[in-house]
Amino acid sequence: MSGLVALALAMLAVVTPPAVMLAATRSEAPARERRRRLALPAVALAGGLIAGGTLFHGHWRGLLEVSAASFEMAAGIVMVAAAGSTLLRGRSIEAGLLATHSGLAYAAALALPVLAGPAVLAAAIAYAGREGSTATLVGAAIALVAAAAASAAAPAPLARRHQLWLGFVARLLAALLVVLGAGLVVSGLRAV
Repeated sequence: MSGLVALALAMLAVVTPPAVMLAATRSEAPARERRRRLALPAVALAGGLIAGGTLFHGHWRGLLEVSAASFEMAAGIVMVAAAGSTLLRGRSIEAGLLATHSGLAYAAALALPVLAGPAVLAAAIAYAGREGSTATLVGAAIALVAAAAASAAAPAPLARRHQLWLGFVARLLAALLVVLGAGLVVSGLRAV
């Protein structure tokens, strides 16, 4: 598997588009047309945050005064912790925030705690140090577009079988996230 495909898969596992789709189609979420209009500002905001973390990954680690190996361990722990609720419930805690907002607050909630949450930013910084900023940004862009499209295109309400299927796929991505997070922890431990 090429490095770019692995990075895209890793970023998809962190963002978990099926969990975003499940949260975006709850009855309290904005209507589908409104979600479509709000997806672009959300992706722009999240993309800017991830790009800042990725392009300046060395500066962020320097600011925190941690080595690349130590940051990889910390990012792995954050990724494993983020996968916990998705494994148990089929959706992330952050994605649940989408159902409580409307308008620009929905776009901000989609951008910050969902598309560019702590696990996403930690993974982006860690992978930028390992794989390079350009490849990490491409992988993150694929994940962001997939999650925003899932939020914008999902019909509400979803049929029960679609909810079950999306929950299953979200759990698979969360299991992958646990494996990737554990891999970062092990890699960091070996380097220390």
